[in-house]
Amino acid sequence: MEAVMAWESWLERQPLKIRRLVGDVSELALRLDMKFHTRMSYGVPFIYRAGPFCYFNTDKQGLYIGFFCGKWLLEKSELLEQDERKLIKLVHIQSAQRLVEIEDELTALFLLAIDMDQEKYGKKKIRRTSDDSFK
Repeated sequence: MEAVMAWESWLERQPLKIRRLVGDVSELALRLDMKFHTRMSYGVPFIYRAGPFCYFNTDKQGLYIGFFCGKWLLEKSELLEQDERKLIKLVHIQSAQRLVEIEDELTALFLLAIDMDQEKYGKKKIRRTSDDSFK
C-alpha cells in the first residue's frame, strides 16, 4: 500500500503534461499485459512485471522510459536512444502528439521487451516478500 501511495505522490508532483504521458504509457503497458504493476524504488517510478521492466524519468523536455533490456532491443527499435549506459536504453517522449505518432512502434517495443522479460524470469521461480520486492 505504501508503494502505491508513493507512486501517486510522485505522480501528483509532476506537471499535467507528464501525468498524462505517464498515464497513457501505463495504460498501453496494461493493455498488453495485465502482469504489470507500478512501484516506487529508490525514489524512482518503476513498472514491474516479473522483475523490473522499465522506469520513468522526467525533465523539461518530457518523459523518458528506461527499458532494462534496452541493450538487446537497441537494434530492433529506432525509438531507443544510444547513450553511455550499458544495459538500459531510453525512449524520449516530448508530447502527447509524439506519443500518438510513435504508439505502434512503442507497442512493438513493449511486446519485444515482454518476450525478453518472460525469457529472463519465466523459467525461474520468483519469491515475493511482504514489501512486494523481488528476490
